[in-house]
Order: sequence, then C-alpha cells, then structure tokens
Amino acid sequence: MSRDGNDGIRAIGEQQMALAAQLGQSIMTMHHIDEVFQWLAYAIVQHFHVQLIQFWTNQISQGGRLVTQLRTVVRRDPSIPEQVVVNDYIAYVAQRVTSERRSYQPQPVENIFPSYQSALLKRYGLNYCGVCFLSNNLLLPPPENMFASERAPVPLAMTALFIIRQFSHPDVISSMSILLEQAMIMAGNRGLLLTS
Repeated sequence: MSRDGNDGIRAIGEQQMALAAQLGQSIMTMHHIDEVFQWLAYAIVQHFHVQLIQFWTNQISQGGRLVTQLRTVVRRDPSIPEQVVVNDYIAYVAQRVTSERRSYQPQPVENIFPSYQSALLKRYGLNYCGVCFLSNNLLLPPPENMFASERAPVPLAMTALFIIRQFSHPDVISSMSILLEQAMIMAGNRGLLLTS
C-alpha cells in the first residue's frame, strides 16, 4: 500500500478515536439514547464528509409488530428537501438492510435505489450510499416522545445509512462501525441502553 494510503488509514483511525473520546465526555450529560444518536449523526457528517446520515432502529409498533423506524437524520446541506431523503424508497432500503443484518461499502445510489429515487438523489449531489449495521443484546428504549411509555424496549439493531458525494476510503466503513459500537457500549454503561 502507498504511503498516502497508509496516511489515509491512520487519519481515519485518529478521527474515530478522537470522536470516541469526545463522546465519552459528552455522554455524561445525556439522558436518552436519542441524544447519543443525534450527537453521533452530527459528528459523522462533520468529520467523515458525509452529506446525509440516518439511523434506523427496530421498534415495536402501536399494533405490536416489529418495524424499522427512522430515529435520526442529519443533512450537511439543510436546503435539500426532506422528501428527497426521507421517503418510502429509503425506508424500504433501511428495512431490507436491517433484515439482512450486514454493512455495505459505499456504492453508486443507482445500485441501491430505483431509478426515480437515485436520479433525485444525484440531482442534489448525493451519489454514493453506504450502510453500517450493528446489533447487540442491550435493549433500545423507544423514541423520546409522549407515546414512548406505551412501547416496550427491543434488542438493539441499528442501521446507519449514509450518503456521500464522492467515493471515500474503504476504511471509513470500519471506522464508523467501530465508533458506533463504542458509542453503544458507552450508552450501555451510562444506562441509556437497558439490560434484559
């Protein structure tokens, strides 16, 4: 591997470690897992040059079914209309990859979405989509809202769907995955995720 390649890997690893350290300090003031998701989303957009990130998790619906639900969304460019990045096409992909339980390297959006959705994303410079998936035995509380008390916690299964302009270094996926795993361990230690 070239020196530039090694430097790129080192820089990505250093970013991931620095963000984990920052989160370790910030998490002490957080009271709900949704605050952790929001912090992570903003940090990933800022430090990994991501244009859009969404965290999707499993939840129990009001009808008692397990469903994939959008938990957090952050756009680098707030002028991108919400309906471009939060819609049934993206929800379907998030649900599919959550059921597959695997991560994907960034690939052209046309490999993942139907032609209409991929053309819409590309119009806003959203050219590549990648996915980090993680799960563990800790229980995820329901979203922080007035109806949350009516819903039961579920085992953590989270899909981080992110969209970028240009293909990034392949190690970005592993660094983001490590950061997300570290964040969930910290959240568990802080009591923001529950034990069964």
